[in-house]
Amino acid sequence: DYDHALVLAKQALETAPNDVRILTLQALAWKESGQEGKALAGFHRVLELSPDYLAALEGAAQLEYAASSERAVPLLDRLLKLRPDEPTAHAMRAVMAWKHRDCETAVLHFERSRPILASQPDALEEFGVCLVRLKRSDAAAEVFRQLVAKDPANRRARYSLASVEMMAQRYQAAIDAVEPLIAGADPDPKALALASSAYEALGDTPNAVSTLRQAIVLDPRNESYYLDFAALSFTHKSYEAGIQMVKAGLTLSPDSPKLHLARGILYVQIGHIDQADADFAASERLDPQQPSTAVARVLSHLQQNNMDEALKAVQEEMSGRPNDGFLYYLLAEVLNWQGPPAG
Repeated sequence: DYDHALVLAKQALETAPNDVRILTLQALAWKESGQEGKALAGFHRVLELSPDYLAALEGAAQLEYAASSERAVPLLDRLLKLRPDEPTAHAMRAVMAWKHRDCETAVLHFERSRPILASQPDALEEFGVCLVRLKRSDAAAEVFRQLVAKDPANRRARYSLASVEMMAQRYQAAIDAVEPLIAGADPDPKALALASSAYEALGDTPNAVSTLRQAIVLDPRNESYYLDFAALSFTHKSYEAGIQMVKAGLTLSPDSPKLHLARGILYVQIGHIDQADADFAASERLDPQQPSTAVARVLSHLQQNNMDEALKAVQEEMSGRPNDGFLYYLLAEVLNWQGPPAG
């Protein structure tokens, strides 16, 4: 009966205006009756009189946390000094650290809030992501396994578990994690693409190709699948197959600079310099960050079998753009075309 509690509190405070017990009970009554603003002001009034009054600290921290206010952080830190084993306070402090991408602090508090994390899947997922960022893949896999066990239909948890297993080079475990998503009548293209990467890492290229083809059929407008197929084709020197698949992707996404770039690289491998040059030019037009001038110069020298000038051209370009990954690709191509030095 919160209204009656508030009446009694008001009467008591007339004779004892600074009684922190009565002030706290009044704030709690406001909180429970939906008057959060008054409740928060009441809790802070108590903390002015008694900074370590536990019930007021808990009440203020909960309200500030619920409002996503940064003022929750010092309140939770004070609360945890008084109650270092309070799992709910640790969980709230962890989430506040997560919001600031402070994974070291977040993991510290998540680990001390494990007794209640199982009932908070969002916090459990944040815990797993932070463990990944700290490169603690084994611990992250354990967290995502817990999420999957709690909710086997949670696709995002399965993707995350499979990704962590890939990072730990447990490729069969990655396939097992997404198996329910690729084995049914309605397979998930994202899971198929992930399984394809795992199959390739295991040396099972036929399954890698077939699962990736299936992902492309199910989601033909996802350019990342075509790029993955181009990478597979490049690795296994199946350049023509890669070119045909990327060409199919370009019929649906003709303005994709990445697909033009990928096809250009594959064209270089089979010596079709003119087609490669056209694709590189299109990629640069669609994404001005691509160094088309360098590409044109280098490809022109390659076409004329002038390896020294090609090498000089790419090195000159790299002196002004030392962190451009595509220029390193060009340098590698030139060195590859040069062949081993005599002897």
